[in-house]
Amino acid sequence: MTPDDYFERIGSLIETGRFEEALALAEAHGRDVTPNLRPEQSFELSNLLELAQRAVDYPEALQSVSSGGKSRRPASLPARQSATRT
Repeated sequence: MTPDDYFERIGSLIETGRFEEALALAEAHGRDVTPNLRPEQSFELSNLLELAQRAVDYPEALQSVSSGGKSRRPASLPARQSATRT
C-alpha cells in the first residue's frame, strides 16, 4: 500500500463513518506507511485518526454533530435569547 493510498483509504473510511475500520487500518499499516507520508498528510492523518478514536470512544457526541450540532434542549429550558443593546 502506497502512502497516498493509505491516506486516501483512511480518509474515505472516516468520511463514511467507518471509524473502527480506519483505526484498524492505521494499526495494521501505520508503522510502515506513516514515515513515508508528506508532512501535511501526516498532520492531517493524525487529526483524522484522533477524530476517529473520539467517535469510537464517545459515540453520543457524534450523534450531536450529525444532527447539525443542534443539541436537544429539555422543554423546561427556554431558548437562548439574544441580548439587545439600547
